[in-house]
Amino acid sequence: MLARLSASERILRMEQSLRKTNAQLSETLTQLRETQAAIERDLREARNLQQSLVRDRHGRFGEFDLSLLMRPAGHIGGDLVGFFPINARRVGLFALDVSGHGVAAALLSARLAALLSGATDHNIALKVTDLGLYDARPPVEILRELNGLMLDDLRTDSYFTMVYADLDFLSGKLRLVQAGHPYPVLQRADGTIEAIGRGGLPVGIFAHAEYDEVQLTLNPGDRLFITSDGLTETENQRGETLGDDGLQAILRTNASLKGDALLESICWSAAHYSQGRPNDDISAVLIERSREAQTEWD
Repeated sequence: MLARLSASERILRMEQSLRKTNAQLSETLTQLRETQAAIERDLREARNLQQSLVRDRHGRFGEFDLSLLMRPAGHIGGDLVGFFPINARRVGLFALDVSGHGVAAALLSARLAALLSGATDHNIALKVTDLGLYDARPPVEILRELNGLMLDDLRTDSYFTMVYADLDFLSGKLRLVQAGHPYPVLQRADGTIEAIGRGGLPVGIFAHAEYDEVQLTLNPGDRLFITSDGLTETENQRGETLGDDGLQAILRTNASLKGDALLESICWSAAHYSQGRPNDDISAVLIERSREAQTEWD
């Protein structure tokens, strides 16, 4: 009888301990859920703030239409795209992709957005001439300046790839520098497609990195598509990437689409290829010249 009573007492103590442990686990789980909900709210707000860094998603400059896309794989990402007017006939455009993911990449992209904002006094790409007129630094000079800032001032282990372009929207002439970013794709009015650029080194790795400028002319009906590697590196179930050939095939298939319709169709094709499992941020800049453009400028 004493042995049974002793065993029953141990069982009661174990049950009490178990109930106490379960109560503690339940309380901890509730706290974790509340913390997770708070983090989710913060990340959603951070996403909204990051999306607001792209002030204008569309622009019309003379015969040219500009369209921007930013589609992070998670709540926030390290991609950034944008454009800003330089003067009465030129506009600057950029697309960049910070290494890594998450908060660190998003913070650096926000810092870079401030350096490339539309405000003349703060935009690293702009300058005032001796005549008091606004102008932009040459594309190569801008990349060198950003590279120096990354290594000397920001002192971060991160780096970024970038394409910066200076478009004269009266003549259609475009000056472009590629710094490790995927090759921009030029689609002519007759449907022919070619990759533009010379590769180049990412920004923020080598102190004396050199960058090469490419010049081209966008004729009536031509368009230039600049995207991050999140698109071309989209993988299917077999681990095969979409690649440059896949992107060019999508552009040919959607040759009749323009602006947002083209960008959304490209994103849909990438999502279909990956079966809805994006593995990286996707961003893009689309530059299109109207087919009706006829005027020639020197």
